[in-house]
Amino acid sequence: MAWSTLARYEPIELSTPHIFHDCAITEHYTILLDLPLGWDPQRRREGKRRIGFGRQSPSRFGIIPRHGTSAGMKWFEHDAAYVHHTIDA
Repeated sequence: MAWSTLARYEPIELSTPHIFHDCAITEHYTILLDLPLGWDPQRRREGKRRIGFGRQSPSRFGIIPRHGTSAGMKWFEHDAAYVHHTIDA
């Protein structure tokens, strides 16, 4: 089995820390799923599950050119949702 090496790193700024479980990659674009599932500090303090789903927060989908920079990223918002795995991008 051959190991891959990191060819490029592009930081993407987000307003809140969410859990990025998956992304989709096409020939020309990468689609990032910024969904309202993330660490909930209040729930952690209460001894409850550490992960919370923000039903009032929108889901965001970031489209970035496959070998582009974050300056070329475009975001699209939708009602709160969660996508566990993507397939056939």
